[in-house]
Amino acid sequence: MKLTVTLILALLSLPCMANTDHIPQIEEIFALEQKGNLKKALLLIEKLQSNSTPVAKSTIDLIKAPILRKQGQYEAAIELLLPLQHIAELSKEEHYQIQKELGINYRRQVKTTQAQQHYMAALKLAYELKDKNKQAQSHSNLGTLYDTLNDLDQSMFQQLKAQKLLIGSKDNELIATNFYNLANLSHRLDDLAQSEYFYKKALEFDIKTKNQINIADTSLQLAKLVYKRGDYEQALPLLKNAYSRLADLNAYEGMATAKHTLMQLYLKLENKHMALSSADSGLRAALKSGSALSQIYSYFNLIELHLPLKNSQLIDLYLSRSKELIEGIDNRLLNKKLHGYTAVYAELIGDYKLATEQLKLENKLAESLFEEHLNQAVEKNKKQLTAIEQQQRIDDEVQKNKLTTAQMNNQRLEKQIWLLSAGIVLLFTTLALVLYYFKHRKALFKAKLYQYNLLEKDKMLADISHELRTPLSVLKLHIEALELDIQENRDLAYSKINGKIAQLNNLISDVYQLSQAENKTLALNLQRLNAANVFAEYEQDMRHYVRSHHLTFFSDIIIAKDIEITVDKQKLDQILNNIFTNACLYTDSPGHVRLKVRTNKQELFIQVDDTSPGVGKAHIGKLFDRLYRVEESRSRASGGSGLGLSICQSFVELMSGSISALPGKSGGLCIRILLPLSNK
Repeated sequence: MKLTVTLILALLSLPCMANTDHIPQIEEIFALEQKGNLKKALLLIEKLQSNSTPVAKSTIDLIKAPILRKQGQYEAAIELLLPLQHIAELSKEEHYQIQKELGINYRRQVKTTQAQQHYMAALKLAYELKDKNKQAQSHSNLGTLYDTLNDLDQSMFQQLKAQKLLIGSKDNELIATNFYNLANLSHRLDDLAQSEYFYKKALEFDIKTKNQINIADTSLQLAKLVYKRGDYEQALPLLKNAYSRLADLNAYEGMATAKHTLMQLYLKLENKHMALSSADSGLRAALKSGSALSQIYSYFNLIELHLPLKNSQLIDLYLSRSKELIEGIDNRLLNKKLHGYTAVYAELIGDYKLATEQLKLENKLAESLFEEHLNQAVEKNKKQLTAIEQQQRIDDEVQKNKLTTAQMNNQRLEKQIWLLSAGIVLLFTTLALVLYYFKHRKALFKAKLYQYNLLEKDKMLADISHELRTPLSVLKLHIEALELDIQENRDLAYSKINGKIAQLNNLISDVYQLSQAENKTLALNLQRLNAANVFAEYEQDMRHYVRSHHLTFFSDIIIAKDIEITVDKQKLDQILNNIFTNACLYTDSPGHVRLKVRTNKQELFIQVDDTSPGVGKAHIGKLFDRLYRVEESRSRASGGSGLGLSICQSFVELMSGSISALPGKSGGLCIRILLPLSNK
């Protein structure tokens, strides 16, 4: 994540300036830095140092350190800054800049303990200065550090705190930095749509600052996001353009990242030659950057490429250099990867003893990382429980003061306290059992997992029994009414009986299809069809169906006439019918339903979205669960079994595709489907 550098205003007002005649030169240095011309900026700094009326050394060092950092010379920057901490004559603004820069340089070297120490010192100075921009920057820096430590909750907390402090700020560079960091966090949390929005906002403010380094860096992140979305054709020129921008600026760390992503993209395109070339270029850039982390990942890339080629000499060289770099870094994830690569290499050269040792070390680190993640989750729950307990104590006092004369209310309050205490005990007990469970051997884990699957099957049977019981009870009542001749309208009774029988048939059919899919006995009747013709037919049918529900239908279908897809047409019909039925049933009138279809060389993209009401975030992740309903009464009223989306998911996965749900841009629900064009 990038960090803001806005030293110029502070430096121009420093008491350590020996002569105001140097102000134009310093302004020129900052202008060159903004444009990314770091070499020329350093030459001007050397000229300032040799001037007959020199600027104070502390001022020169403060100007020079961020430029060295941007060139990847972290150790050189630290050497300049460390002595400045002990100069008492410097102002608080200067000490803030020193602590902030030290934190950035240590973080780039993955020395997280030192980085946190200096970031906290900078934060303290920012609050003493009562400067909201500096406070926001300090919280943003801490958020970046917590992201490096994989503490995403704390990282998001710090970034949101920074965003709140930036309300009304005119510091475009700092605002861009905050959006950039939020985009990275959203990316880490797999919320690609939110991440893309934040990156675009960051780029918007970067362009306002005209900071070429930041513009290039944000452009690179956007290109990586497009690659992750699977749009390889669009990602390739974007990545090449970002790399070209970074190369013009000699931003070697960013260049290494761009080449790493290009390597992955070329592997997806099955162009191993270009993948290897990109990995080599990435390593050269990483070596120039001085970033140990960038170099390690570059070596890892080359190891992955050379393992299938069985080039043991090169692999041995890359492993040795990676090991040297990792020795100075406290990062278990990197060590785990190194042990894994070493194990594969040892197996390649026939050293099975070494391979076994490395695999054991890799597994040990994997277990340690998992246990740490679990402990963090437990600690988070403990904090939440403590907050609940504290709030409950306050509520208890208030209730006791208000309800001293009401015995009934006192009893109800005691019952609530008992239930809450029981819930807390139960939650602690559950957490203890979970912790105990994950510490057992893998064999015990598999056994409990098997037992869990049996319970899930029992639950499904219970749910299905419940679903069958309601229509059967209604059938029984109507039949008894007919037998006792107490039903005045026999035709209406028969109609209701037929309706419930149809509902039972639909439920049984849905359950049968799900059972076939889970047991892998569901056969595909694949057909090679013209995609444009298929969706032209769907467009007509869906338009008529949507309009029959008094809703507006929008079509956004762009498919080349020669594109063909291999699908089971009957199952694709059922998938789209189910999705459009749900969209029409649960969209308020007036509203609209939109069908969007796109293709690339590998995949078919289908999206159906509607207008309000939507589905809450708490429900979206469960929409594809069997028998799950957002609103029980509405689903039953419309005859739904709660299995439709589960069946859609099974059919899509059977055709080697994927289906997902997310909030729609128009306030409703958005369903996205990806299907391969060729289903082999």
